[in-house]
Amino acid sequence: MMRSCSVLLRVLAVAACIAASATASSAAVFEIPQNGGVASGIGYFSGWKCPPNDNISIVVDGGAPIPVPSGVRRNDTASACGNDGRNGFIAQTNFNLLGNGTHTAVVRQNGVPFAQTTFDVTTFGTNFLTGVAGLFTLDDFPTSGATTTVEWVQGQQNFVIMGTSGGGGETMVAVRYVNELQCGSTSFNSTMSANGFVWGSNNGSLSQYQVVTNRSFLGPFVETNNSQCGSPIPYNFTVFIESGRAYTLVQTLLLGGPYLVLNDDGPIDLKTGAAAEPSAAQGGKPTVVGGRGIAGAGAQAFSAAP
Repeated sequence: MMRSCSVLLRVLAVAACIAASATASSAAVFEIPQNGGVASGIGYFSGWKCPPNDNISIVVDGGAPIPVPSGVRRNDTASACGNDGRNGFIAQTNFNLLGNGTHTAVVRQNGVPFAQTTFDVTTFGTNFLTGVAGLFTLDDFPTSGATTTVEWVQGQQNFVIMGTSGGGGETMVAVRYVNELQCGSTSFNSTMSANGFVWGSNNGSLSQYQVVTNRSFLGPFVETNNSQCGSPIPYNFTVFIESGRAYTLVQTLLLGGPYLVLNDDGPIDLKTGAAAEPSAAQGGKPTVVGGRGIAGAGAQAFSAAP
């Protein structure tokens, strides 16, 4: 009887371990567009999935599968998936092409659905609005007493933040940078700059956090490097940054070329004016935004670091 109980306990322990592994490996979230939310202009489908997370595709309204780049570094998913955080997927899209109304997107791995989102799209009645311009101010945004200026950008089919003022009190965020590209099979030194700030990633290393004060957006960005694959690489988009949070700029290989992603690492301690590494217990948010770089012709081709 004692031996039977011992065998039973071992069987139950193995089963529990397998169940836990299955739960971790199957964890997945479709984050953008938010379920029940809205989308417009040039935007993104994005989220994350624990391995296996290759061969990701998205089907919108029952149409043809759209291949989606995966393996994007998402540090906030590392603990959930038990790996280095390369669990994100992201794909740029023109939501205007879907037309006004409610749409459903299903994300799949090897053809098997694992998450979906339903969202509304509103357009200006055309797939790509041209020949217009507009610069507007938003009062009391993002805080009471603040003024935010937004401008229509044709290439993004949307409004982008051009500047903010007022609102009282100093805003602070922390930003760092890592380059995940190689030139052929060789690592290189990379520098990312925006709005007077410069971050360096030597041979794929993470830079230190820099404290950015009194800004609600970053961009456009320019990357320079000492490789044979082409430099500089401009990234012509801006991103909103929220005071009191830490972010990581990640240059990686997606859609066959350089791609810059901004990850939200979670809240940070700014009491001393220096950025502290976010703890594992602090929650990050979804990938904020991503965009392709414009790489010049080089002697070699960029590749993804192993």
